[in-house]
Amino acid sequence: ITWQLVAKNPIFSKLDAMHVSEVANLLHHKTVPPNFTIVQKREPADSMYFIASGEVAVQAPSGAIRLGSGDFFGEIAILTASTRTATVVSMTECELLYLLVDDFDHLLTADPDLKDILSKTMEERLKQLEHAHS
Repeated sequence: ITWQLVAKNPIFSKLDAMHVSEVANLLHHKTVPPNFTIVQKREPADSMYFIASGEVAVQAPSGAIRLGSGDFFGEIAILTASTRTATVVSMTECELLYLLVDDFDHLLTADPDLKDILSKTMEERLKQLEHAHS
């Protein structure tokens, strides 16, 4: 399931199996109870999350957006090293996998080919996100 969560993420979708495995091996596990604030808007962003099970609510200006198993959030942290753009709260108990920005950066430093592939994909994803928010 970990490998599949990474492979279907738009940021990592163009990677080959070996590189997906490298990213998957960096993931950490966290279980949170219902009504738990996972990330808070305007806090420093240091990781992105994959939802292995459960549901979360992303508190967006246009209203709450529900995400469930197989979804992800916090990718802006990986893309821009900025602050959180939304608060995310668990609706149910959730099994989360998270990727720390520092681990991700080390991976990119160690593998220039991976950095080239991901740089292009991340630029595209960032443009999509900016367009969606405008």
